[in-house]
Amino acid sequence: MSDRQKQANRSKQKIAKAALSLFQKKGYHNVTIEDICKKADVSVGGFYHHFSSKGAVFEIVMSEITGKVSSYVRAHPSGGSAREDLRQFLLFFAQCHQEIDLGVLQAWLNPSFCALGDAPDDPSVLEITRLIQAGQSSGEITEQFSPRELTTHLFVGAKGVIYDWCLHAGGYDLLQRMNLYIGIELCGISA
Repeated sequence: MSDRQKQANRSKQKIAKAALSLFQKKGYHNVTIEDICKKADVSVGGFYHHFSSKGAVFEIVMSEITGKVSSYVRAHPSGGSAREDLRQFLLFFAQCHQEIDLGVLQAWLNPSFCALGDAPDDPSVLEITRLIQAGQSSGEITEQFSPRELTTHLFVGAKGVIYDWCLHAGGYDLLQRMNLYIGIELCGISA
């Protein structure tokens, strides 16, 4: 990476950090592009060089999680119990969120930006679906519901645990709570 590319990346991160901080403090709708530029000490043109809108700032948060999930999936091929693979993946999913600055995560999980539903092409959704299909094929997971229905249920629930953790300002052990949630859910979907 050239020095120019490194500087551009630093500027983008600086703008994103300023924007996310302001969103958390003042609320997304109360922050202007000018506010972000002032806090980041960049011009309005500099902002638009990196981002098409205020909402585009959150793409950084999503791309970080997406990259980690993709790496996890490549590094952890399933091999044992589909239920255990599902447990490990959902714990990893929670850990990815726990590693993000709490203020940034709280701003990103604002309903204005983040639906609790699932997007079919999200790597997390694809992995959960794959694990559920493997579990249904092996007889570990009920076939009473389609893989898509079970994926939506688990994904919305897992994001709900993360959302609750944010509402409580990180005041409890997220991984412990996610493990409890997963244990209850896996009992419910077992064949």
